[in-house]
Amino acid sequence: MKRNGRQSFKLGRILSITLISIFIFISLAFVSAAEKRYITVRFPSGAKIRAEVADTEEKRTLGLMFRDHLDPDQGMIFIFPVADYYRFWMKNCLFDIDIIWLDEKKRIVYHEENLPPCKADPCPSYGHQGKALYVVETTGGFFKKMGLKNGMIVEFSLTKS
Repeated sequence: MKRNGRQSFKLGRILSITLISIFIFISLAFVSAAEKRYITVRFPSGAKIRAEVADTEEKRTLGLMFRDHLDPDQGMIFIFPVADYYRFWMKNCLFDIDIIWLDEKKRIVYHEENLPPCKADPCPSYGHQGKALYVVETTGGFFKKMGLKNGMIVEFSLTKS
C-alpha cells in the first residue's frame, strides 16, 4: 500500500511520541530505583507502614506505576512543596489502593478507598476540594480495616536518616 506524505508524517509522529514516552518512563524508573528513601508513617489506630518517599516531580509522576503489588505494611507518601489541590489517577497501576490526603498539620482531610486500576483512557482522577500537603497511598482496604476517619492526625518525620 502506498502512503502519501501526510500519512508518513502522522506515522512518524506517533512513533516518535511512543519512543519518547518509553524513554521517559524507563529513565524515571532508574532515577526512582537509585534514590529510594523510606519513612515510617504511623496512624492513630496503631498501624504503621513503611512508605516510600515521593518528594520530587519525577518520583511523584511515577508513583506506584508498573508495580505488581504492594505489601500490607508498605505504601508511598507524596510530599509536595506547597499545600494545594492535588488529583491522582490510577494510570498503569496494577492493583487497588486507598489514597489519603493530609493537610500541613498531617490531619486526614479526605480519602478514597479501593480505587481500581485504570482499564481505559481517559483514566478518572481522584481528589477533593481542600488543600493537601501530603498524600499517602496504601493497599486497598487499609483505611477501613484500620478504622481511620477524616480529621485524624497521622505521624511521620521527614528528617533524613
